Amino acid sequence: GTPFIQWQKGLELAKGKYIWIAESDDFASNDFLEKQLEILENNTAIGICFSASSWVDIDNNIIETPEHEAANWLKTGNQLIIEEFTVGCPIYNASSAVFKRELVSKTNFDLITQFKFTGDWLFWVQIAKDTQVYHLGERLNFFRQHTQNVSTESNKLGLQFSEGYKVVNYILANHTVSFFKKRKIMAKWAAKVKANHSISAKKALELLPEEVQFWYWLLPIFNFFR
Repeated sequence: GTPFIQWQKGLELAKGKYIWIAESDDFASNDFLEKQLEILENNTAIGICFSASSWVDIDNNIIETPEHEAANWLKTGNQLIIEEFTVGCPIYNASSAVFKRELVSKTNFDLITQFKFTGDWLFWVQIAKDTQVYHLGERLNFFRQHTQNVSTESNKLGLQFSEGYKVVNYILANHTVSFFKKRKIMAKWAAKVKANHSISAKKALELLPEEVQFWYWLLPIFNFFR
């Protein structure tokens, strides 16, 4: 019922200094580990390093290269949690990341394994706290897209909203987020509803707090005055 039980088993068996969750339908360039580990070894404050991904079809043809992933950057985990993990999961593909095994001690798998789809999102939130995260803009990872993968099926069920917002609630309960930042988060979730094509906006809004619906109806006004 959830892939994260297998994550837990694998992590418990791991003995090395670093961990790479190499998911079975993805693949990586030959120098993926070399370049990721160089960053981790040269800056001990960095606990997580992940690279940009090229999206590929079942025949390994590149079908998308998200432009927003092209830059290198370094952020504190807490900064990343508040700025990005409250809206989505920037490490959307586990195969793109390498991280220190010692960070796994911060995870609560009793909670993570309650999720079918966004358990990885919560996992990264839990291990990113109090470390630094480096993003490598070079596309070293290849993220498989096909009609039977977990993401495709879960999006059809609306789990990116119902489960995703549970992760946001976890962040809001465990991190200091200002009043105005919370309002901005709600507005961004309204924009996510507007942009989604997996389920109807009505169904998506039913899965989210009422305030998101308020911002959803205000979005056309904001767009008009841009």
